[in-house]
Amino acid sequence: MVSTIATTGKGLDELMHSLECRQRGVSPRYSATLEALFEKVGCLLPETDLPPRSAAITVLECEGVLEIEPGVAEKLEEIVRAFIEKHGERPEHRIARERHGLAGILASQVQTNHAPPDSFATKFWHWSITPGLGLFILGGIVVAMMGFLFLVSGYLNDGINLLWASLVSPAVKALAVGLLGNGIASKILLWGFDSGLLAVISVGVAYILPFFFLLGLLEDSGYYGSIVFLTDRLMHRFGRNGRSVISLVSALGCNVPAILSTRILPHRRERFIAATLATMVPCAPRIAVITGGVALAVGPLAGLGVLGVVMVAVVSAGLLLNRLMPGESHGFVMEMFPLRRPNLRPTLRKTWKNFKDFLFVGLPFVVLGCLLLGGLYETGKIWVLAAPLRPLMEGFLGIPVIAGLTLVFAFLRKELALQLLLTFAIAGGHSGNNILAIMTPKQLIVFALVNTLYIPCIASVGALIKVLGWKETLGIALITLTTALLVGGAANLLLP
Repeated sequence: MVSTIATTGKGLDELMHSLECRQRGVSPRYSATLEALFEKVGCLLPETDLPPRSAAITVLECEGVLEIEPGVAEKLEEIVRAFIEKHGERPEHRIARERHGLAGILASQVQTNHAPPDSFATKFWHWSITPGLGLFILGGIVVAMMGFLFLVSGYLNDGINLLWASLVSPAVKALAVGLLGNGIASKILLWGFDSGLLAVISVGVAYILPFFFLLGLLEDSGYYGSIVFLTDRLMHRFGRNGRSVISLVSALGCNVPAILSTRILPHRRERFIAATLATMVPCAPRIAVITGGVALAVGPLAGLGVLGVVMVAVVSAGLLLNRLMPGESHGFVMEMFPLRRPNLRPTLRKTWKNFKDFLFVGLPFVVLGCLLLGGLYETGKIWVLAAPLRPLMEGFLGIPVIAGLTLVFAFLRKELALQLLLTFAIAGGHSGNNILAIMTPKQLIVFALVNTLYIPCIASVGALIKVLGWKETLGIALITLTTALLVGGAANLLLP
């Protein structure tokens, strides 16, 4: 027996060495019925890097993964229909069932029967997958995360603004004036390298970094498996199964990997619905807009309210897509992993990796966006560009047209919207956390709703094209934009 710890890599070298020293046995095989099906399907498929048997299993389990000619696809559909008529179940369900059985046989051969008494982690795991209690626990975790972000991030934001105003900002202003004088050029420079950098650091360090850390703790604890199991019945109402909830949970960190993860779903219909909802789920930058904008300026209940409205919009979109798109959801078999105490080192490493990508990829966009916006503002040309947006922004949504311009820039990076608004406040001589200097509480709530729901950022668009293609990507952009405008307009009418 070789003891291993997957999260730290301990014992993996010894395990591989022991496997190499053993005589290679016969690999487990499926039933004769499935093996005959694999052989029949493998003969139809074109040559790939996979062996014919592996390619056949891949095609039967994951529709659309391999490129197949139309004639071959029709023959494959006939084979699948014949299998369903004869055996009363789909091939992928039979494969999953038999694979689970083979895994159980292997496990029984290597496991011992010395089960330790149930620990608190085991009891909590059972509670977390109980329908009523599990949903209560999930809601409590979400509220606790938002409360943590509101309290801790608020103090971090105040501290960063205070240090910047006392130490960094005077030096940057002196350098800009020394190089370019007191004219428009130095003011534009300060938009990017004083107000812009402060907005990046305050939003990133105070809100996005702690959020990535909390998501890392949840993932490393194994709680994701409980969420998948708990939400399986609910996800079937969206035409999907619990496995696709992983894309929604990972979307809280960033929409791009969430969209890419939908490729594991076996059917194109499920991939489209999952990618659409993953696009609408608020990612870490949009969570920063809600917590750093609404919750900090208006109050935590307002922040939770915005998040609740967004979740209702996501659920409604899922139900509507499931009803309008032809097809049905498919079941799946999953292994349930026990909960464990998170390992701090891998969690911190993962947190830094995610935050580093946000910081170094997003920083140039923010600085360039602030410089461009500052140039337009200081020269007075910003109002020419803002004029076409005025009827929609000020008339329908009831928010300042300047806020509408930040939404246009936020197509590059979602957090740009909040950072540019903060830049406006700072450039106007206000505190870096006083966004209410340029917007009312009602306007800020409408702004946050629209920013959270409207068209995906440019990186998400690239991921959607890669997974679904141009046509479906345009459809998702239209769905999210329409949803954002309807929700924002309704909030403008209904809020006092």
